[in-house]
Amino acid sequence: MGNPTLESELIAAVKRGVYVRLIAPEILNGATAPEQALQIASLTKLKAFGIDVHVTKPPSSANYPYMHARMAVSDQAVGYLGSISFSPNSITFNREVGLILDSYEFVHTLQKQFDIDFTTKSVPFCCLRRNLVHVKSNVPKSIL
Repeated sequence: MGNPTLESELIAAVKRGVYVRLIAPEILNGATAPEQALQIASLTKLKAFGIDVHVTKPPSSANYPYMHARMAVSDQAVGYLGSISFSPNSITFNREVGLILDSYEFVHTLQKQFDIDFTTKSVPFCCLRRNLVHVKSNVPKSIL
């Protein structure tokens, strides 16, 4: 995470009464300590505002894969699938791709896969892990 605009929009949706679910990796592959701290701070903030946050945990396996795909479904009518991380760096510096479609088959398939991943391939995010507390001080105050 680490994208204040996206986080604000998700929080605004919850405030409008929308049930928002999110799956994200708890531990980012190859992240620096500040990047990891930002991930935990973002997930903690989103959870505090009522988003149902699930995470994937290391080590990755067939039963618990690293959540690298980016997908979203809105009102069971529109779906997004792509590689864009939605982080400022990814959007600014990387070559990414994404599709937004309103095809019933596409949206239904995407929703079905998300439901499977949410219920069987990820676990509820519960709190800042004890072994990550040491990086929390690197989080900008505006994130918390």
